[in-house]
Amino acid sequence: MTNIHINYNVSPEALKRVEDYLDHVATFNPSWNGANFNIVRDDYTCIPDSDSYDAVTLLNGIYKAIDNRGEG
Repeated sequence: MTNIHINYNVSPEALKRVEDYLDHVATFNPSWNGANFNIVRDDYTCIPDSDSYDAVTLLNGIYKAIDNRGEG
């Protein structure tokens, strides 16, 4: 399971976009194929304890979803 921390200030609409994005990634991205993402509300948006290239790319996509700039 991969924990994804999302800032408390992220709106419900933006959170839904993040959830949809993560579902897409788990289905179609070979690096995250079948991943089980767990969203945790927190003070910061981050992927704790992960600094891999794939995690940074995923976090970039999450920020894009929050900002409604399309999928990562």
